Amino acid sequence: MNACIAVFVKTPGMSPIKTRLAEGIGKLSAERIYLRSVALTRETIESVSNVTPYWAVAETLGINHRLWAGWRTIAQGSGDLGKRLAHVYTELKREYDIVCLYGADSPHIPASRLSDGIQIIADLKADVVVGPAEDGGFYFFASSLQLSPEVWLGVPYSSSETLTRLRTAIEPSVRVGWRELPREFDIDTDVDYRRASAIEPRLIL
Repeated sequence: MNACIAVFVKTPGMSPIKTRLAEGIGKLSAERIYLRSVALTRETIESVSNVTPYWAVAETLGINHRLWAGWRTIAQGSGDLGKRLAHVYTELKREYDIVCLYGADSPHIPASRLSDGIQIIADLKADVVVGPAEDGGFYFFASSLQLSPEVWLGVPYSSSETLTRLRTAIEPSVRVGWRELPREFDIDTDVDYRRASAIEPRLIL
C-alpha cells in the first residue's frame, strides 16, 4: 500500500504564526521556535520509510516559498480547518492508499510512532489510526478509507470534543477498526514549549 503524509504548515510573513505561544514569549521568539519545529518535523518525516511527504501549505502564494523546497506541496484550500482537512485528505486519497495528516508543532514525537501508525494500516489491523492530543484534538491521523468531505465539516475544532466528534462521524465507515497511538501534546503555549524542549533539546533557542 502506498502512503503519504501531509504536514500542515503556515508560511512566516504570510500568516500569523503560533499566536498563543507569542502571547507568552513574544512574536519573534514564537516564529523562531516555529521554524525550528518545522525543520525538526522535516527530519522526523524523512526518517519514516516508504511514505511520500507533502507540505500542506495554508497560503496559495506560499506554495513556492523556499522553506517548503525539497518536498511536494499541496494547498490547504480555503475555509475553516474542517474544509481544509477535507480538501487535503480527498485530493491525496486519489493517489495514495493511506493518507496521513500531521502538524508541524509536535517535533518531540519520534518517527517510530508515525511509522507504527502507518504499519498498523498497511498490515490491515485497522483502517483508521489516530494520535489523540491532550486538548481533545489529534496530532496524527491516518486512514485507508474513502471518506466523504462531510465527516470533517461537522466537527468542532480546537475543542475538547474534537476527536470524539470526528470518531463519531467516521465510525460508520470503519470496516477493520479504529486504533489510537499514545496521547501527546502540541506546542501551543510557552508551557508546552518548555515541556517539548525537555524532550527535544534542539528546540531550545
